[in-house]
Amino acid sequence: MINVDPDTAEKDARVMKAVVGLMRIMRACMYATVVQSGRIQVGDAVQLIRDDP
Repeated sequence: MINVDPDTAEKDARVMKAVVGLMRIMRACMYATVVQSGRIQVGDAVQLIRDDP
């Protein structure tokens, strides 16, 4: 966590806001598992399956 002081454990939201402000491209991440290998192309149908506990 870049917005937590390692000495005091105090959070400072200004740090995260500054980092986000400096980023030109936001990226999102997710965990995934390949259930069938192969090639996909633009226009192919893709199905996302949630595996919530």
